[in-house]
Amino acid sequence: MLYLRIFLVIAYPLIIFLAIKSGISSITVLFLISFLLFHSYKQLLKKNYLNLIILFALLIALCFAFFYAHAITLKLTPAFINFAIAAIFLASLKKESPLIAQYAKLERSPLPSQVQAYCRQMTLAWGVFLTAQGMICILLSVYTSNFIWLLYTAIINYIITGLFFILEYYYRSYRFPERAHGLINSIKNTIIHSPKVIKNNLKP
Repeated sequence: MLYLRIFLVIAYPLIIFLAIKSGISSITVLFLISFLLFHSYKQLLKKNYLNLIILFALLIALCFAFFYAHAITLKLTPAFINFAIAAIFLASLKKESPLIAQYAKLERSPLPSQVQAYCRQMTLAWGVFLTAQGMICILLSVYTSNFIWLLYTAIINYIITGLFFILEYYYRSYRFPERAHGLINSIKNTIIHSPKVIKNNLKP
């Protein structure tokens, strides 16, 4: 199921591109609404409120797409996702342990004061980075061709994000070599801990 979700997120731009090109964006929206309604019901039964909130937000966007602007709203979805994740990063700055510090504590705790300060800076950096990515997605959705939008959201977006993650890891390893665990382990730990960390940050 996890691999299916990852595949759907990565394949979403291509699916939307083909739907718009084929002139079936309305049918695509109806299919996505039905799919999300089914999964929302399942998440409600499981009392998985984190996934339920995400699915509900997507449902609102898709309903808007169906009644008002099919193609443009579908193309804006990657921007909404970037903004939502950026909001989680930036909102965590109000807490004693911002988002990046929470990941760091799960790997090795306690955190020295200089590491805590660095984690706060990187939390802000990721929030700004994801917001910028979302703004780029909006501009491409409105002002460029469907192919350019697809190229960015399906390929370039992931390359840039991956490079940002890798560069941050090596810079962190240089500043704090005692906390370096290897790039692959860092990626694996981020994937493993993300559901728990994000869920904790959605609590009031």
